[in-house]
Amino acid sequence: MIIRKAQLDDFQGIFDLYKKVAAQGNGIAREANEITEGYIKQNLTQGLNDSIVLIVEAERQIVAEIHAYPMALFMTIFLLDG
Repeated sequence: MIIRKAQLDDFQGIFDLYKKVAAQGNGIAREANEITEGYIKQNLTQGLNDSIVLIVEAERQIVAEIHAYPMALFMTIFLLDG
């Protein structure tokens, strides 16, 4: 097995992996009908631009993927009157 940073060329393998896992009914937070090419492209592109996407390959097939994004910072200021 090889663990490496994903590349745009990994799109089809990641898409196929998500479809297979979603069809099993567990192991992913999405239903099979929610896994679209657009969904995977968005995750992969965002991950490659400002986050991290790792894949695991076994026998030249992607068998696992993980992506992580930095949390956006939000600031709320409360002012007491008086």
